[in-house]
Amino acid sequence: MATLKDRALQVHRFVVDTARHLEWLPPLLARVTLGVVFAQSGWGKLHNLERVAGFFAELGIPAPELQARFVSATEFVCGWLLLVGLFSRIASVPLVITMLVATITAKADELRHYGDLFGFTEWTYLVLAVVVIVHGPGVHSLDALLARRLKLSASSPAEEKRLTILFGRGLAAGFAAAMAVVTVWWFAASHNPCDDVKDARFAETVKASQGENDEAYEAQATCKRILRWQQEGKDPAAELKKEEAEEGGEGEGESKGEGEAGEAPAK
Repeated sequence: MATLKDRALQVHRFVVDTARHLEWLPPLLARVTLGVVFAQSGWGKLHNLERVAGFFAELGIPAPELQARFVSATEFVCGWLLLVGLFSRIASVPLVITMLVATITAKADELRHYGDLFGFTEWTYLVLAVVVIVHGPGVHSLDALLARRLKLSASSPAEEKRLTILFGRGLAAGFAAAMAVVTVWWFAASHNPCDDVKDARFAETVKASQGENDEAYEAQATCKRILRWQQEGKDPAAELKKEEAEEGGEGEGESKGEGEAGEAPAK
């Protein structure tokens, strides 16, 4: 009579044996997803270089015009290489770097709490690119076709050269260090900025920042501006009043414009 352990082993073997026939699917999905996204993104950027350069300039990226051309071309070329599965591992490396830079520069202000990083689209693409780098493009790719035609294969552990061992371990250490840096930046960038505001005049703002609602996020954004003004040697209270006055003036101008537009048909 089969025991509970035997039945569990049978179920496990059934699941594993069935899933083995789908081993070609994950690398194909990862590669095609990245290929389509970045080929389209790069093509769109190449046709809007001025806009991309302006966005890079707002982020403080040096040489924005040159960087816009480089990033756009990289995304387009690497996207197509991934889509057809040619030099897939090499093509994935620039995309990892691009997504890291995009996360650190463009997404830093959107990091409201620790879990937000894993919800970023850039992080998802980065993970998919790492999967392609480590596990390859899969059997349905030009890389696999070339490997079969040229009879290329990986060395066995006993035949692996010392240079590749050292280089592989160096890459592993580099990725580990990068993950550690991102983790440290993550915790540093995603804390509540209102915790650093000690000015009693903003006690209500600090109190409002505690929570996960829209009011709390607005309060945290205000605290970031307060801290920036303090670093610049400005009076945050005066700067906030100036902002409120400017917003009030814009609101009055819009209301006046709407009123004049509404009166025009009556005339």
